Amino acid sequence: PHAQQKTDQRYPYEMLFRSVQYALVDNACREFLFISEFFMLDTNTAQELFNNIFGKTLSILVKQTDSSITDSFDCISVFLCIHIVQRYQLLCHKRCVGGLDRYWENLSGVLWPRLTNVMQMNIVSVREFDTTRRKPADVRPHYSTRRYAEFSAAMVGINETFPHEQMNRLLALLQEEVEGLILRLASQFTTRKEQLLFLINNYDLVMSIVIERTKDDSKESETFREQLKARSEEFVSLVLENHFGSLIQWSKEAERKLDAGDLEGLRAEEKRVSTIIVDFSRDWKKSLDSINGEILSSFPNLKLGTSLLQQALTTLVQYYHRFSRVLGVAPLSQIAATSQLINIHQLMVEVKRYKPNF
Repeated sequence: PHAQQKTDQRYPYEMLFRSVQYALVDNACREFLFISEFFMLDTNTAQELFNNIFGKTLSILVKQTDSSITDSFDCISVFLCIHIVQRYQLLCHKRCVGGLDRYWENLSGVLWPRLTNVMQMNIVSVREFDTTRRKPADVRPHYSTRRYAEFSAAMVGINETFPHEQMNRLLALLQEEVEGLILRLASQFTTRKEQLLFLINNYDLVMSIVIERTKDDSKESETFREQLKARSEEFVSLVLENHFGSLIQWSKEAERKLDAGDLEGLRAEEKRVSTIIVDFSRDWKKSLDSINGEILSSFPNLKLGTSLLQQALTTLVQYYHRFSRVLGVAPLSQIAATSQLINIHQLMVEVKRYKPNF
């Protein structure tokens, strides 16, 4: 505080709080140890004498802290103050000074209720977010998602050093409301493809920020990783259905008939599969180019876009392998149109052209 007055520089509250508490710890520990040794007192008597000396000072500091945070809506600042209290309490114990334990408990009793109250306000504000009045402009990550990701990463990062079950519960409630908000925002789009693009972009943003600033195995990152995986698989399936839907659908149906031993049913598919073969042989290269442009242009995160592109192309190769395998079984192997089929290795060579260089 004195340095701040000299430089006329403004500091965040948690820095001032830390400075005051550090000065208190330094002086109080010296005083407690001095009166214990000088007067040769036992622990209880030394505590009583210490309270007579420092009692009013400690009471004033608790009241000052209560007054300062009453109007604070900065969860990160208040949570940092709670961790400062914990660290200084641990420091006092290392110095064999228990005289401030009641003071630390009183400070925590002031800080925790305010933090819980403000966290509940944030949870309610997410729950009451009006998606009809503030619709997403496009499929890029919503501004509220970025705010949540940065806030959650900060709180999780702080909580990793001294974990609090109460904070874990509050963060879980906030995450649940944010997941619901993202789904409500996605529902404002009319097509399933736009909804999936919006969901994937938002899940990827949250996961990227949380992983960058916290442990990779945090609950928040794990939850959004699962959501991202599920939506990505659905999006890949949707893209492939748009370009190779007839081939994929026929392969699934033919495999079921093959497993059931329905050879007559397969023989009846000759005309249909011949059309599929001709269409695929004519358009497969053009479709790959279209898929490449469609996916890469849909995601602001190039790494995410290239990952989904590779996932789509790998899935396509797998479907084509299944398609070729079914066509290799009699009676389909005798169909004249099979001569137009491309070799799967040719498809894989073409797919490798779209592999990123980074």
